[in-house]
Amino acid sequence: MLALVLGVRANAGPDTGKPPTDSTKPDEIELTFAGDCMWGGWFWGVYAPKRPEPGDALSFGVEPLLKSDLAMVNLETPVLAKLPKKPPDNKKMRFAATPDYVKALVDHGVTAVSVGNNHQLDMRAAGAAETMTNLAALGITAIGGLRADEPLIRVETIEVKGWKLGFIAASTWANNQPRKGEPKPVFVRPYSKMQDLVVAAIDGAKADHDAVIVVLHWGVEYTDDPIEDETEAAHAFIDHGAIAVIGTHPHVLQGIERYKHGVIAYSLGNFVFRNITDPVRQAGVLRLALHKDCLARVEFHPTMEVKKPLYHPEPADADMFPVVAKRLQTLSAKLDTTWTVDDDRLVTTGSCP
Repeated sequence: MLALVLGVRANAGPDTGKPPTDSTKPDEIELTFAGDCMWGGWFWGVYAPKRPEPGDALSFGVEPLLKSDLAMVNLETPVLAKLPKKPPDNKKMRFAATPDYVKALVDHGVTAVSVGNNHQLDMRAAGAAETMTNLAALGITAIGGLRADEPLIRVETIEVKGWKLGFIAASTWANNQPRKGEPKPVFVRPYSKMQDLVVAAIDGAKADHDAVIVVLHWGVEYTDDPIEDETEAAHAFIDHGAIAVIGTHPHVLQGIERYKHGVIAYSLGNFVFRNITDPVRQAGVLRLALHKDCLARVEFHPTMEVKKPLYHPEPADADMFPVVAKRLQTLSAKLDTTWTVDDDRLVTTGSCP
């Protein structure tokens, strides 16, 4: 079971500047990350859910790819017990779903999500607040929720098998802004301001966490490469001690960079979404093995989005695997990173001695 600590640090005795030694804590844990997930919404005024029959969207073979000590995705779907007849402000494209759809996540091993994205306020502040309640009831830990006070960008601690992991969520995109007096999303622009705030959060978190991971909703939709502002910021985050930067929003898989001791996934693309065009349907699951203070293994499991019997991801088949692999290899080569096919996955170098 995951333990989430927000804005406070566990009482662990005298402050030594480092996490306390735990004799039961394993030397190594595995984390998996996948991209944007959307379970339903209004598209040009018509509500279209991902229907659970004849199976939920994660029941087509991706569970083994996600299996790890902590699996996290970007959840772009506000979760409401009862959906309105039409979206707030009568917008043509807004996302929302009921808990029985989103339950597919925890049913298949995903117990952590980031909600810090441009769809966070699709159902306004009340919907965002209810989302956090409904996710908690499902057993899903959410980071990047609305902030009633400063700082907007802060460390959120998730404890996994005795490991103290610090997650920092931010978004450079927002569909809506809060009304006066409402809590604020983790939205920050320009990139330079976002970079400064995230760096400050890393500096405050790294001394008493086993690892710090930055989770960002950023970049330009449907583009192959990160912009210079992203690479500059991501390098700064690793330079200041983060071990991983996990990006979403462009809706396509971008290159994954090995930089110094860390790894940067600029965009993991879509995982559960209503789009089967290429290259949008090409995505995957990033697997990181953390060993003490280094990356023991960095692996990527290619996936593809399929339309029937419902929109869903599944492991890339014999035809699509080389297509996704080539995309990752080509785009990562621009970032001075080499990925090698190893059976049913791609691998790149770790950072452990």
